[in-house]
Amino acid sequence: MQLRIIPFFLLLSHFSFGQFDGTFNISLVSQTNERFIDGRSYNDVWGFEAADGREYAILGGKEGTIILDLVNSAQPTEVAFIPGASSIWRDMKSFGNYVYVVADRGQDGLLIINMENAPATITWEFWKPTLTAGLSTATLQKCHNLYIDENGICFLAGCNLNGGGVLMFDLATTPGQPEYLGPATFRYSHDVFARGDTLYSADLSNGFFSVTDVSNKQNPEFLAAQETTRDFTHNVWLSDDGNYLFTTDERSNAFVDAYDISDLGNIQLLDTYRPLETEGSGVLPHNVHYYNGYLVISYYADGVKIVDASRPWNLIEVAAYDTSPNSGAGNGCWGAFPYLNSGLVLASDMEEGLFVLEVDYKRGSYLEGSIRDQQTGIALSEVAVTIKATQKNFDKTGPDGRFHTGTIEQGTFTVRFTKEGYYPKEVEVSLQNGLLTELNIELEPIQKISFAGLILNEETNSGIPAKLMVQGENGTFSILANSFGAFSLEDVPEGIYDIYVGSWGFRPKRIINLDLTTSQSLNVALQPGYVDDFSIDQGWEVKGTANSGQWVREIPIGTNYEGDFSNPAVDAADDDLGFCYITGNGEGDVGAFDVDDGSVKLISPPMDLQSYENPSLSFYYWFYNAAGVGDLDDTLNVFISNGQEKVLLTQVTENTNTWTKVEFNLQDYIELTDNMVFMVETGDLGNPHLVEAGIDGFLVQERIAVANENIPDQEVQMTVFPNPFTERIQVQVSLPQKAQQSSLRIYNQLGKEVEQLYLSDVEFTAEIGSNWNAGIYFLVFEGYPSGRIVKKLVKQ
Repeated sequence: MQLRIIPFFLLLSHFSFGQFDGTFNISLVSQTNERFIDGRSYNDVWGFEAADGREYAILGGKEGTIILDLVNSAQPTEVAFIPGASSIWRDMKSFGNYVYVVADRGQDGLLIINMENAPATITWEFWKPTLTAGLSTATLQKCHNLYIDENGICFLAGCNLNGGGVLMFDLATTPGQPEYLGPATFRYSHDVFARGDTLYSADLSNGFFSVTDVSNKQNPEFLAAQETTRDFTHNVWLSDDGNYLFTTDERSNAFVDAYDISDLGNIQLLDTYRPLETEGSGVLPHNVHYYNGYLVISYYADGVKIVDASRPWNLIEVAAYDTSPNSGAGNGCWGAFPYLNSGLVLASDMEEGLFVLEVDYKRGSYLEGSIRDQQTGIALSEVAVTIKATQKNFDKTGPDGRFHTGTIEQGTFTVRFTKEGYYPKEVEVSLQNGLLTELNIELEPIQKISFAGLILNEETNSGIPAKLMVQGENGTFSILANSFGAFSLEDVPEGIYDIYVGSWGFRPKRIINLDLTTSQSLNVALQPGYVDDFSIDQGWEVKGTANSGQWVREIPIGTNYEGDFSNPAVDAADDDLGFCYITGNGEGDVGAFDVDDGSVKLISPPMDLQSYENPSLSFYYWFYNAAGVGDLDDTLNVFISNGQEKVLLTQVTENTNTWTKVEFNLQDYIELTDNMVFMVETGDLGNPHLVEAGIDGFLVQERIAVANENIPDQEVQMTVFPNPFTERIQVQVSLPQKAQQSSLRIYNQLGKEVEQLYLSDVEFTAEIGSNWNAGIYFLVFEGYPSGRIVKKLVKQ
């Protein structure tokens, strides 16, 4: 089901000096919200300056146009309200003594407001001419946007005729009765900008901006087009020198783009900007304006953003004001007008009304340079560059090895350079507002080692064709062992790695912080068993008929619908890698990745359970079913099959909004065979609804009755020391005899499992806790003989 949402990935704060919390270098002069009707009460804003220097705010409202006198900017006064068609889209521009307004709903035509005698007398007319464009003739009823150039040519975009293509009018001669000049383009245009007989159009549905020569109004000439980074070009604005064009794509997590258009035959993307503090949260850019080398951007839920664009290849955020209490996708700041002679910025927020703002415009502290290989001198691409400043920043070198970054802060900073296959490097630099610091460095390649070994069945000592993954700060490397269990990785950059080994029918194993600074071999023994936290792909099968929302093994990206998680933001097993199986996954609208129009199935590889005496099956599930049309009737169904029959273990009908663990004694449901298969199925059938599901922490083990009391000391010995501890704690467990299903689980004070260990022998020793935060933890032994031991751990 496709819905507009507030996606949730990470809830990150904005930034300000000392804290960078969403507002810095901008102060509030006043806020007006007197025409609030419902959620989206306002839209765009424009400023008007009368001949006597008096300033006004022209604010688009849902039910009409609002004119506010700014003679006292700390207390704007409404001097006129012009009722119009009910529309959440209005746009306005001014020329001479007139203001021109369009609405994208209803039949207002072009609203022409005479401001010559304002504020005492303000008159207006809804102008609705009959126009011919191409082969069609119709009455002008609605438009999405307009722009008026320095010559008084008005360009209407997204109207009800000409397929939404741009229409041209002359305002200079008779501003109260514009002269129709004809069509400029025949493609739908969402927004326009014009200067010097050149028209720049945001062709939204085509995903590009176009450039048209309109010097001959009877025969406009197409010059160029350029796709924007997210293929949904919403608005365009030109730099003062005409060499650079800035665009917005109105999509979640999209960018403001900067293009060099000095050569229309070779348009170049120079840089992109989006707020790093809310990156991934679904926020949308809306409109960008260029003002004295700055970009003034209305950024929906992030409010107003000011970006230094004096070096268009190095866009740096230098001021911000958060107008909106919202986060992620959705509503917030619609427009930001920076062109009043007073220097005030007018911002319109869809829910919060008009903001009058005062901006302290400052230039960024620019850091630019190049990075090369120390040994070969070759330029290095994809090098991550981060200034360790309060304000978040990040850049990567291009194919030429160049980087362009900076910060609004100034002083001495440490800059970190990282690239896979190279040793990280840190350099101290001095940065100053408005000045460029050039930094050219070399990175040293990391030495390579070989890594080989065997993966064995612990019980039979025979080889296992298991998958091995080596992961560390210098990269991730995977290999599948051969049929004898042998593996060999060459050219692995030396470093500290975590090793993950897994194969279906065996308990996966992790080896943490293995020092691979020299070539070496490693033998890994796996215990038989069916355990999967999905850190490694063990061959589960996915099937289904749905158009979207297929089962995927990924790190979940949470989405939020009306305050509830629909897709989980974290996995259930709390394993190091965080993978689980979920129905679709991604940033953006809550309905973009859920199950739609069909069902999806997740099927385990076969299991041989004939040797188990009394096996239990446990797992975590997630299920969410909401919104849509009609009664909620979707379910999550879990089955077990023995190759001859299939039985339903559980049917989930209620939202969980959290991971829920369940356990089943399999012999109570079905005869055990050597061809057991676990299956999960969900779907969006009948009326469309929001449907999300997840599976994690799959485990089959011999069923153990856990006693409430501790296990007597003569049966199991468990010691921990030192306790309390500061870095790590050692755990020693002695069992009376080998028990395959014994485990240690560690929980934090909130009851969340933070670590899990399987006991591989009668004498077991491990060091844990190095990656825990300070606090209280509980170490729980579960296994043979039946019962448990609980010990309290304290990390200081």
